[in-house]
Amino acid sequence: ATGAALQKLEGNTDSIKAVAFSHNSKLLASASVDRTVRLWDPATGAALQKLEGHTSSVWAVAFSHDSKLLASASVDRIVRLWDPVTGAALQKLEGHTDSVRAVVFSHDGKLLASTSVDRTVRLWDSATGAALQTLEVDEMFYSISFSRDAQYLKTDRGLLSLQSSSNPSSLQAASLRQIFIEGDWITRDGKNLLWLPSNYKVRSSA
Repeated sequence: ATGAALQKLEGNTDSIKAVAFSHNSKLLASASVDRTVRLWDPATGAALQKLEGHTSSVWAVAFSHDSKLLASASVDRIVRLWDPVTGAALQKLEGHTDSVRAVVFSHDGKLLASTSVDRTVRLWDSATGAALQTLEVDEMFYSISFSRDAQYLKTDRGLLSLQSSSNPSSLQAASLRQIFIEGDWITRDGKNLLWLPSNYKVRSSA
């Protein structure tokens, strides 16, 4: 790798908050303060689609694993689903009461999870847009991802376990295993697990 710039993608009229490649690498999506999601051909840099509908800044974008759906999350409290090939608006997911900061599909594409400043995680049926469950949490998450078996969500504040059954609509929150760095300790669920002497600490953690 030479580090050389391959493409310069221009078109957004304000700051870009997030970008995501489709899993087949054929599309690149950008989310912007200009209230749009734009789709690009990463091979040529060509602008393909301009997705309009959000009424405030778009903070996150997420492709399904089969690359057939695109989700976007906005300060307007709405999650939107799009067809990334045609740019058609498919679903408008309403329920959050504050800015939506992250959105992600399960590996099989059947579920969509979103997290908001309102301190909830919401689960949706990605095919119909139906709300399946609202999980109330004590923390505000900035990133989430499904485990491969969709039994829990990985968050930047720990693991959010999910109880599932044969019926996706019965998903319920189980326990939030919260892992933090507090002072010289790594803690989980409020209990000290590992002591970190200050002279051995790194400047960032994940």
